[in-house]
Amino acid sequence: HRPGVTDQLYHYGNALELLSSSGYTWRGFEEQLGRVEFAILASLFAVVASRASGRPRAMIAGAAAAFAAIFGDSLTRATARIAGRLYFAISDDALISMRYARNFAEGRGLVYNAGEYVDGYSNPLWTLLMVIPHALGVHEGTTTLYVVVFGGLCLLGAGLLSYAVLEREEVPLPLAVFAFLAIVFDASTFEFAISGLETTALTLASAAVIYGTYAKRSWLVATGFVVLALSRADGSVVALVLAAWRVREDKLATSEPLKVVLRRHVGP
Repeated sequence: HRPGVTDQLYHYGNALELLSSSGYTWRGFEEQLGRVEFAILASLFAVVASRASGRPRAMIAGAAAAFAAIFGDSLTRATARIAGRLYFAISDDALISMRYARNFAEGRGLVYNAGEYVDGYSNPLWTLLMVIPHALGVHEGTTTLYVVVFGGLCLLGAGLLSYAVLEREEVPLPLAVFAFLAIVFDASTFEFAISGLETTALTLASAAVIYGTYAKRSWLVATGFVVLALSRADGSVVALVLAAWRVREDKLATSEPLKVVLRRHVGP
């Protein structure tokens, strides 16, 4: 407990959330990443990248390592030691899904309370992914750790795929690196990842659809659309926007009538 901070502890059956009257006790660091610190960090990387244009892979690897280090540091701030055991905190919305996942793993069905069949989650795919650490018998204090780490990997993957798109399009290296940093260090997206929310899965799926379109990898595009639709309801809206973008890109590339392009994408 930090001096002068009164924490409320909410135990949803498998993790803890630490709250104070001013919001998350560990939130300030992530918020600042989207402001002055991010601008300085991005500018430094852009300058270094312009000097190291002969080794772009090394530069993006360094940017990814910086993200991993800061993400790990933020993760350690969202912890509490209770009865000698370390608990990793996530947001209340994520904990609702975690409770559904734990009940499902223990044979009570996809329910919040045993015997009460109420659909209280909006992220079916993310909830099912949360079942995995419970099914493996991971202690309730660290089941959340796996979810947060996976969210961080999703965010990192989205940044790398976006960088790959810009690289294919021969965008100048400093700008491509800046785009990567803008994604992984965005204050809101970074906080969603640390909070264990499914937003990072939508970010990765969107990047997969865009990269798959440019790289002509249909399986990646299809996977991205499935993840968008199953991660949460509004993911379908994102999927529709990306589908319209794909049709437009195809039409511009082929100069075919819109009806022909739509038939190719939708089917006979």
